[in-house]
Amino acid sequence: MLADIAARLDRAARAIVDPDDDRTLDQKRADLFVGALTEIDPAHVSTLASGMTSQL
Repeated sequence: MLADIAARLDRAARAIVDPDDDRTLDQKRADLFVGALTEIDPAHVSTLASGMTSQL
């Protein structure tokens, strides 16, 4: 499961193509990861846990 999440983050980070974006690939991955975590509503964590891999 972790490898799947890492692969999705990698694909999403590589898809960010902007000549004005000077972030490294690692920085893009980190930003996407934090963004995914901060979008989780604590009131719905148990509901999201079962479908989290489909949302990342």
